Amino acid sequence: MLRGSLYLAWGMEAEASRIFAGLLDTRADPAIRDQAWFHIARLRYRHGRHAEAAAALARIGDALPARLAPERAYLQAQLALGQAPADPALADARLDPDDPWAVYARYNLGVVLLREGQDAAGEAALARVAGLRTASSELQALADRARIALAYHHLRREDPAQAGQALLGVRLHGPMADRALLALGWARARQERFDLALVPWTELAGRDVLEPAVQEGLLARPWALARLGDEAGALEAYRAAAGIYEDQLAALDQALARIRDGRLLQDLGPAAGAATAADPLPARAEFRYLTPLLASNRFQTGLLSYRELRELRRRLGDWGVDLEVFQTMLATRREGYAERLPKIDRARAAIRELALDDRRRAFEAELERIAREEDILALARAKERGLLKRLERAEARLERIEAAGGGERTGDARTRLALYRGLLYWQIAADFTPRLWSLKKSLRELKQALNQNREALEALEKATREAPRSFEGYGARIQGTGVRIENLATRADALLARQEAALEALAEEVILSHRARLADALSRARFAVAQLLDRATGVPADGDGP
Repeated sequence: MLRGSLYLAWGMEAEASRIFAGLLDTRADPAIRDQAWFHIARLRYRHGRHAEAAAALARIGDALPARLAPERAYLQAQLALGQAPADPALADARLDPDDPWAVYARYNLGVVLLREGQDAAGEAALARVAGLRTASSELQALADRARIALAYHHLRREDPAQAGQALLGVRLHGPMADRALLALGWARARQERFDLALVPWTELAGRDVLEPAVQEGLLARPWALARLGDEAGALEAYRAAAGIYEDQLAALDQALARIRDGRLLQDLGPAAGAATAADPLPARAEFRYLTPLLASNRFQTGLLSYRELRELRRRLGDWGVDLEVFQTMLATRREGYAERLPKIDRARAAIRELALDDRRRAFEAELERIAREEDILALARAKERGLLKRLERAEARLERIEAAGGGERTGDARTRLALYRGLLYWQIAADFTPRLWSLKKSLRELKQALNQNREALEALEKATREAPRSFEGYGARIQGTGVRIENLATRADALLARQEAALEALAEEVILSHRARLADALSRARFAVAQLLDRATGVPADGDGP
């Protein structure tokens, strides 16, 4: 549910709808299932699929969270109003009178009722909204809108007094104040009270000239002056209005040229994403004509798609750079392998030439022979071997002396040599067992070390064989990915251009609409000036009215 809501918040409605549909399993928790049906109904209603939205709402049970119930009632009321013919009674019956959603629905209900000719019921619905007392600025603005809707309804019914009464409740500094001032002036004018009509129209003339109501009021005020007989004041006001219209038309032409030059999104800057009144307005004054468009769901959805495409295009560019890095890394690994492989082969060959295992086995066999034959001299230390050789040399000298006839002098020396030899043999024999045990221990340690060395060599050989797998095939994959990224980047560029053109077309349509309206107002102002000048010179004038 959370993932679907996130996709919905990012404007990915198709994916969000797929996720919500996946939650409709009858085994799902009833609260989850009801929420899924609610979100599906809301998506279908947003896309104008009202029959399907109504069917989805009908599938919602009693487990829908209370926080969503008011919006559900609002959707049901809207669907009831959208039927042919509309069912206002059904729509009103579904609304909770204390819920803010009901205020919006009741306003729509009043508009539909008036459109279908049910004046009494429509006026009652709008009067309920107009009489709302709330601290919410949003609902206060809606109440002002209801008062203006009532006023225009009364004007269409030729009841200017009632229209003026409704307009007096509109806040003077609210977002609907300009339209209310303009309508109040017309209500007074319909009563032939041109002096009273000048009051709201004069107030309107001092307001922001970019507002359509203010621009229309610039023609209404001199018309009232002329009806009061102040033709000089009217002429001056008409000329001032014509000058303002000319300035605004020039500004709109500049805006149109910039839009057609592809600089719309650049000029709008942060305001391109503005969705609330707290967001900054466009930096260029003439683009303030686009403020309602910028706040519209259609433009915001298109702008979100444009921004997502730009982010995707940026990521594709980053991935292209990453692929170049991967190519460099791959080439470095391949070169490093080719450089180290001969060194590894030489090291392995040198180790094999040492024949360490053969030498160990020969040493083990010799040690077994020594133990079996108890060859104590085989374990004699170097010093002991040296003493044995000295004894042998001494005995050889005694033999030479005896051979030369000096045997009577060698008896004691031979006895001492025999004693020394016996002592030396006894010492070697006494240490034979400890020495044999120590050698066997060293042999075991050597065997273990050689096994570890053999395992290391096998691992090295395996790594050497498998190392090419770490970079073989990646070159083709990187190249293929690069081609895909280039293709996606090309598509993203084309979609970006198309989306930007669509946004520019929306803006151009709005600017052209304002331009046509201002051009018409300028023509009327100039015609009024010509009429007044004709009167001043005695030339008969045709027509009347601003």
